Amino acid sequence: MAVKSYLNQFANIVSDVLNIDVIIVDSNLNLLGQKLVFYDMYQKIDYGSLIYTVIESGEQFYVKNRESVPKCKECKGYAQCKIDGFVGVPIRDKTEVIGALALIVSKKRGKNFFEKIDSTFLFMDNMAELIGKRIIEHQSKKKIRERLTRAESIIAAIPEALLYCDRFGNIIYHNASFQSIFQLKNPINNIRDLSEELEKYLQKGKGIEEAKITIEKGTYSFYGTISLIPVSVEDDKKEFLCKFKSYSQIQKESNVYSTSTMVTFSWLSKYVGKETIEECKNMALKNECLLIKSEDNALNELIGKAIINYSERRLKQLKVIYMQNVYRELMNTFMFDDRGMLWQMQGGSLIIVQPEKMLLIAQEKLARYLEKELEKVKKREQEQLSIQFVFCTSENLEDLVREKLFSYRLYSIIVQNKIVDFQTVYNNKAVFERFFHSAVLYYSKMYGKKESSGIDELYQKLWKLIG
Repeated sequence: MAVKSYLNQFANIVSDVLNIDVIIVDSNLNLLGQKLVFYDMYQKIDYGSLIYTVIESGEQFYVKNRESVPKCKECKGYAQCKIDGFVGVPIRDKTEVIGALALIVSKKRGKNFFEKIDSTFLFMDNMAELIGKRIIEHQSKKKIRERLTRAESIIAAIPEALLYCDRFGNIIYHNASFQSIFQLKNPINNIRDLSEELEKYLQKGKGIEEAKITIEKGTYSFYGTISLIPVSVEDDKKEFLCKFKSYSQIQKESNVYSTSTMVTFSWLSKYVGKETIEECKNMALKNECLLIKSEDNALNELIGKAIINYSERRLKQLKVIYMQNVYRELMNTFMFDDRGMLWQMQGGSLIIVQPEKMLLIAQEKLARYLEKELEKVKKREQEQLSIQFVFCTSENLEDLVREKLFSYRLYSIIVQNKIVDFQTVYNNKAVFERFFHSAVLYYSKMYGKKESSGIDELYQKLWKLIG
């Protein structure tokens, strides 16, 4: 039942008991309920009115005769008003005034009515308490509905396809992206209708993060990942939030590639040796394919970024592709499609991290692409490679070639220019010492501390741990 209808019933009860007009308002002077027996002019409540006085003061208030109230005399409708007396009590939520319950007294009722004002106030206070509970209940439900509406609006705008189901796979909710990605003509009630593989995930009852999955539904196929987030409900029962991410979406996000760079050789000198920095600068001038190898792929990537930032392509587009995150079955599409990476990056630079994670067929296709590019440069059909490639790995690609796990043709191209097994904080004491003292100086300034006498001892201990 709507709150206004419910409060109108309260007004009816009070009016029937007291044979008087009743008005119920909230703290914003909105009319919530009324029973007008004698008057019909109380349709709009203004600030400065008698009812507002009750809300403003938070106290019981009554007027036997309106002629004694200056505010009434200031009212434009004073001459036409037939109301003589007024009784009001505040409606509270604990200490907060959230409205008022008011009685409008006629001249005929006024004389006898105010003789029993104490018992009237007691009755009205009890009614106000009941009304207050109803208003609070309504406001709570309204806030919950508003939050749910906002949450649904937010969820609907999320690009990932979201589905919420119980432990049996019965679908409780799914967002618009889910409907769009799976192109469902008819609604489905259970997750097994989408894929039996999904039902197996649910039966395990555990969280799953970005598991690769292929779903074929009619003439439509979905390639991407699924994440399963268990949600504990009452008792030990669980429900599940399923997040689907299509391959095309993964391709656009930073967990597949990152863009641009601000890494410089000056900053990088804290992590690698000076000889390596000079070698990298020389490589940057060549503008050719480059292989960077060390035990730390994160450092390899930073070196690649610094090289590109030092090259003539520094103002052009750069993307870093993490091959371990690319959906293997669609790697060819990702790289070589009409709108794939090679098409997008013309004139720019690509850093490929872990090229050994590429499918052999994709490695061969990339080798053919690079062979054609090198041939065009050799014949002077173009000045340089359309895309500058930097390959970063922590693996011995030569061993992988022998084991036929990496393309010989691609390896033959990228190994022509290489920076391998260079001096880093991991294998060179001088580089580590420079990095260590640089970090100590930085954090000393940040926290306003002076270097203590035990710094050198700590440095020696850390170097031994690395060794």
